[in-house]
Amino acid sequence: MLDTELEKFAAHGLRHTRVPNQDGYFTSFDARLYFASFGKGITVILLHGGMGNGTNWAHQVEALVSAGYNPIVVDTRGHGRSTSGSMAFSYGLFSQDVTNLMDQQEIPRAILVGWSDGACTALELARTNPSRVMGVIYFACNVDPSGNKEFVMTKAIENCVTRHRLDFESMSPTHERFEELQPKLDPMQKNQPNYTSSDLRSIEVPVAVLHAKKDEFIKETHSQYIASTLPVSYYEVIDDVSHFAPLQNTTVFNSLILKYAGVFANN
Repeated sequence: MLDTELEKFAAHGLRHTRVPNQDGYFTSFDARLYFASFGKGITVILLHGGMGNGTNWAHQVEALVSAGYNPIVVDTRGHGRSTSGSMAFSYGLFSQDVTNLMDQQEIPRAILVGWSDGACTALELARTNPSRVMGVIYFACNVDPSGNKEFVMTKAIENCVTRHRLDFESMSPTHERFEELQPKLDPMQKNQPNYTSSDLRSIEVPVAVLHAKKDEFIKETHSQYIASTLPVSYYEVIDDVSHFAPLQNTTVFNSLILKYAGVFANN
């Protein structure tokens, strides 16, 4: 399924075609977060990017269930159906939210799939709480500010923001304004994470670093640096897609998720 400029995504959005086994809310510190679980087997937690929500993973959920996994999507605090709470956003806080979900659902270990902000969250959890993480599939994020490209608006970005706005307005449990979300994200995204090479070398969890050849935000050399510095890593470049690869070419992206989920499940 191809949607290079995200025109279909902007016009119609995504919804999970499969009914969850379980969905609802969990409490994490000062926030109430939404999650949904869809399958059986090894748990794969899917963490979406900034301004998005768990339905952005609808195509990946179906692929993972069909392959015998238990995918769980989470709406990051302040996104989708989750409340913001009053604590300042940080990848450390977001990773603790995921750990709290795992504790409350009695999930000892999981594979983490992260996209953009979700990738930073997944890697932070692997760094600080490695016993809970079987492996990380890390897509489209930086580990220090040097990895960011200068921002240039594109049609795909415009279409993504359009859909995120529509979803947010229909989902927000407290009827917050979409315009208020980015200012909450800005301090985190501009300054975090800020790992040193020593920080990366301390992460013993295996990580598959995926880089889209046309990523609008992340330098390819930075993704190469991440993969070459992590102790146990894999590296793949995805041609003809950008920062939105899970939506633009679901067949290729799903094949990589299943490939590395299989690697991590069998370690």
